Amino acid sequence: MKKRTIIYYAILLPIIIALSMTMFASYQSKGVTYNAVNNSIDNDLPNLVLKLTQEAGFDVDIMTNGESNATLKEIFEKRVSQNAKNILEDSHLQYTVVDKLSNEVLFTNVEDTSSVYENKAYYFPLELSFSDEGYISRDSSSYTRRYSVMESVVYYGNRYLSESDPLMKLLDSKESVSLPNNLKFIINVDEGVLTDTSSYLYQQSIRYNDEFMVYSIIGMAIAFGILFIFILVYPLSITREVGIHSFMIQQKALFNVIAVGIVATATGLLSMFMTDITSTGKLTVWVQEYIVVPYGLKSPTGLVAIINILSWSILFYVMTLIAFYIKYMFADGFGRFLVEDTVLGSILRFFKRTIHSILSVDLTKKNNVMIFVAVFATLLLIAFLLQLGLFGLLLLFILSFAFIVLVLKKQDQIQLQYVELLETIRRIGNGNFNDISEEAEHGIFRLAYQALSHVRIGFKKAVRDEVKSQNMRTELLTNVSHDLKTPVTGIRNYVELLQNPETTQEQQSEYVEKLDSYSKRLTVLIEDLFELSKVNSGNIQLNKEPLNIVSLLEQVYAEHHDEFDKQQLTAVWKIDEDIPLISLDGNKTQRIFDNIFSNVLKYSLENTRVYISIEHRDGVSIEVKNIARQQLDFEPEEIVERFVRGDRSRNQQGSGLGLSIVQSFTQAQDGDMKIETDGDLFKIILNFQK
Repeated sequence: MKKRTIIYYAILLPIIIALSMTMFASYQSKGVTYNAVNNSIDNDLPNLVLKLTQEAGFDVDIMTNGESNATLKEIFEKRVSQNAKNILEDSHLQYTVVDKLSNEVLFTNVEDTSSVYENKAYYFPLELSFSDEGYISRDSSSYTRRYSVMESVVYYGNRYLSESDPLMKLLDSKESVSLPNNLKFIINVDEGVLTDTSSYLYQQSIRYNDEFMVYSIIGMAIAFGILFIFILVYPLSITREVGIHSFMIQQKALFNVIAVGIVATATGLLSMFMTDITSTGKLTVWVQEYIVVPYGLKSPTGLVAIINILSWSILFYVMTLIAFYIKYMFADGFGRFLVEDTVLGSILRFFKRTIHSILSVDLTKKNNVMIFVAVFATLLLIAFLLQLGLFGLLLLFILSFAFIVLVLKKQDQIQLQYVELLETIRRIGNGNFNDISEEAEHGIFRLAYQALSHVRIGFKKAVRDEVKSQNMRTELLTNVSHDLKTPVTGIRNYVELLQNPETTQEQQSEYVEKLDSYSKRLTVLIEDLFELSKVNSGNIQLNKEPLNIVSLLEQVYAEHHDEFDKQQLTAVWKIDEDIPLISLDGNKTQRIFDNIFSNVLKYSLENTRVYISIEHRDGVSIEVKNIARQQLDFEPEEIVERFVRGDRSRNQQGSGLGLSIVQSFTQAQDGDMKIETDGDLFKIILNFQK
């Protein structure tokens, strides 16, 4: 886990736990209110009064058309006993039945009836009696209410009976109830009910206490506001990295809405359920029975608090996920969110890609399959949307409108690209090849632009090659004329000296040697040119035979050994043991090695080493390295051109054709030559295939 994620949770979790503890402490301290108990008693009063009437020895008779109905009476009395059972067993309930005329106590559970008439001694003082119209009348200091006897029994606890239930007959207009009108009922509840969670009235009070639900909703709203502010202030660049946040970003909005909605609903219901069972004392009883007693713990209070705080913490953490996603929706623009993260956006992007692919096809090929697939997929989408009813029609209308917009936009783009193509062709016709780009968006004309780009590259290459050829031709003529002029001039000068009558015999001998040297130099130059001409024309004759290339290289070196010693050059050999015989022309290969060693002798720095290696790879690789006497200020590919020398001043004797001949003879025998330079290190590498 990254450090920034750890810091995020280190700040968030204490906030969530603090909010959870506040919620738990709030509804714990709120307790059962007076109004909640009053509402609970109010729901049970009619059945309680009817049961007390029976306990006081009075009948409540059910009349049908003015006559007593024993069957309905039996059902009625049985149902009243069931409905009033729980409230009668509540220890906090005190009741007294009094004769209104004589004030005689007829039935009571109060030991000292002297205080019955002192309502101020009780927390919930109530007085009830039967009216002549068949109602139960409740008189209190705040309001007066009448209860229908029949409806109170039938619909007790919001019960909904089937039409076949015998008790439903009580609601028939033919039925009536005969009630004693001389009774007064004094009902009291002591204040202990407000904290006794095991009391029936307490538990019913929680059920009828709307303040708990309202208070919880308000608390959740405030908590969500605090968490939303926290997420809003905290940098999105950090919250994006949090594992679950990163996962949510990668999913579509529909998945997140459904998943988070389900989790939020489940955790919300869990928290409300915890509120209910904690307030009614059920959670305490369960914890006592299943945890505290079996494991020998002291008290269930701490566990009850932990369970509640944990349930609220889960809910509040889900709220942070909701807050984060709301922030993410608008952080980079709500339009971007709709296009990239929603299913509708995916469908629109699918349409856009489809249109782009159809309108950007290779016009040189048939694209029937792709068009068929696109049309078929569109028909399937339309069929699916039509199954969604009105919503599907609305979505289809939106997609159709978007499709038309995309097609018109693509049409304008193709028209613009076509105009640009015509303009590009016009510029090429005028000789301007510099404004052709393959990287720009050319749509269906991209192949045309690629072809034009190849024309530009080919044209530039042709121009460059032609210019290079002209330069080489000029340089060749210059070098040839220079290298021919030098021996010819020398020969002419010495011939003139020999013709001088005053020349001595000794001088004549010296001049003849000079003439011989110049003639040999001229012969070598002419022979080299002749050899290159034959190679270039393809008329070279090769007499290939299996050749021991190691022996041949050592033989050529031996011929130059004295010159190596004269310049104090030390040859360092490295030869693999398994060098195979290679099919080569012996004379041409000897000329290759001779030219290489001649080049080494001309340009190597005195008193240095020359490294010669022969390796067995795919074929045979020969590598000769020497330290140059002068700075290597040329490109490796230049030195193999004809009449090009490493000594640009041309002070060294030579035709400038040596390495060119090496390359030509090597390639003629299916080999290759490569030249590398590294500072003053000059390296020639020859590779011959088996």
